[in-house]
Amino acid sequence: MKHIMILVLLFCINSLLASEQIPDLLLYDGKELTLDIYPLESYFEKYPEKKSNHNIMSTALRRGYIATFEFKDNFLTLNKLIIPDWSQKERIERSVIDTVFPDVKDRQLRWYNGLLVIPIGEKNISFADESYFLFHIVEGKLMAIKKYNLNEYKKFKRRMFERYTKTEDYKKQYNTLNKKIKNQFNPDDLLYSTGDFYQHVKIDFN
Repeated sequence: MKHIMILVLLFCINSLLASEQIPDLLLYDGKELTLDIYPLESYFEKYPEKKSNHNIMSTALRRGYIATFEFKDNFLTLNKLIIPDWSQKERIERSVIDTVFPDVKDRQLRWYNGLLVIPIGEKNISFADESYFLFHIVEGKLMAIKKYNLNEYKKFKRRMFERYTKTEDYKKQYNTLNKKIKNQFNPDDLLYSTGDFYQHVKIDFN
């Protein structure tokens, strides 16, 4: 998990220095919502051979794919996995879900823990202007949904991060990341900017 989180953080650095990334999506209550996190990245880090090879890349999609999720029987489930091709005048989308996840049962993310963070409204740098929906996931199962306005979410995120800084995971991540970025960035800023630290703390919405 430590190695996975560091790679995700470095991915986030590249994303911040380049163009804004095309998000993954969540289908919920008849709406298509954009995610602030990429749930499949840790899976592909663990099983790199399953990530479909692709030659067409964009600075707006460094991970190389767009995933769409939904909840089925209350479990987070992969609904769609595409690789966009920008080599033509119009973007072509190639579905790879049957190749990467041929067994339908594997499309349920029962290995996933943490929060799905959904910003609602126009995004201003790192926060949305309006509100946030937080989906608490434990072993792929939806446990709770919480809606916060901007100020409430900032307080919640800071509280969870402060909790995270008291863990051994934080110490290991901080030291490892600090060595990799060689003082070019503040490790705490990077650790805070990603939602991956939610996986290392006990989530409560009180």
